[in-house]
Amino acid sequence: MERQAITVEKAKEGLLQALKGWKRQTEVIDVRQARGRILATDVLAATDVPPFNKSPYDGYALLYSPSQRTYEVVGTVGAGQVWHKPLQAGQALRILTGAAVPAVCDTVVMQEACQRQDNTIRVVGTFTKGMNIIRQGEECEKGTVILRQGIQINAGAMAALVGMGCQQVEVYKSLQVLVVTTGREIVDVDDSLREGTIYNSNKYMLLSALRQLENVNLVWHHFTDAPEAYAEELLRLQQDSQQVDVVISTGGVSVGDYDVIPAWYEACGAETLYRRLLMRPGAASYGGVRKNKGRQTLFLGLSGNPTAAYNGLQLIALPLLRYMQGLTRYDWSIVDMPIQRAIHKKNLFDRYVQGRVVAGGDGTLSFMPNELFSAASLLSSIETNGLAKLEKGRDAYIEGDRVSVLILSDTLLR
Repeated sequence: MERQAITVEKAKEGLLQALKGWKRQTEVIDVRQARGRILATDVLAATDVPPFNKSPYDGYALLYSPSQRTYEVVGTVGAGQVWHKPLQAGQALRILTGAAVPAVCDTVVMQEACQRQDNTIRVVGTFTKGMNIIRQGEECEKGTVILRQGIQINAGAMAALVGMGCQQVEVYKSLQVLVVTTGREIVDVDDSLREGTIYNSNKYMLLSALRQLENVNLVWHHFTDAPEAYAEELLRLQQDSQQVDVVISTGGVSVGDYDVIPAWYEACGAETLYRRLLMRPGAASYGGVRKNKGRQTLFLGLSGNPTAAYNGLQLIALPLLRYMQGLTRYDWSIVDMPIQRAIHKKNLFDRYVQGRVVAGGDGTLSFMPNELFSAASLLSSIETNGLAKLEKGRDAYIEGDRVSVLILSDTLLR
């Protein structure tokens, strides 16, 4: 097959279309294990919220009368307590924050608005009927959707689930992901470097980024791509790929004599969407999907160069994996902002430059590009939190020019 080159946008669009039939498996788990998981169903309010009229302050609950300012305090209602006794005209109850307002009362006066002597209070502040009561169902009524399918359960969602009395919750099962690194020149961090070898930095970049996703079960394997190991390594890949939802590799996707990944993926049954991307750095890439008996497996090949691999991971791999996990918001937000440093670079294709999104004292955002952004740069990703897209055909950006920036933060998914 001839190498097919498409834009990043077309690559994502095509892969998402190929995964439209993706069947996510679900499981029901104990709510105490739910943090970080992705909801598979909407969660409805089991009760009105709040479930009763309650006091937002420490103060006094009473039956309002426009001519009454002095009241006899005949009892106290604390949080978790309920008052069922009748209340006579001119009587009030001491009530504490969060306590249920008795049915015989229609108003709560803050203690700061009262003068108290022994068991008598006099209201001296603002005083209107119905004041200072959080009404039953004010936040939401029973049956209201409080958590949507497709959200990742964070601390606030955990509070809502437990606050509704949920003991179990239905979530999507974790993705099974095979991470593959390639190359005879690659050694692991606990091995000694020999002449002509480098440490396997991409392995740890990929594994770290994927673990941050949560809800992934990772398997890693390294292939030497040596000709004498070709058959054995291909068989291993074919076998391992049958057990996973995603295969993501780094290296072996260019046009060198040992760049075997595209052929291997096709031998695993992947239908190729692209074998090259119209971008810099990271043009050497692969994307395809295997459909086998109703099950789909995503195959992604990233460049072996560190900066290029990082860009491919952020631009394509992570959004697609979040989609497969079941997240409703799975892609990075894109924000236009001024660039802080001039860039003069010939851009035959779209170029994605790593850098830092910086907030000014007035809250406005700007983008500081890294000084080095070559495909082989190892250190450029250290403080990167954004990718600026330099448009194809535009070769000069001066300080203050506006660029589109992907903000690499889970809090800004769109």
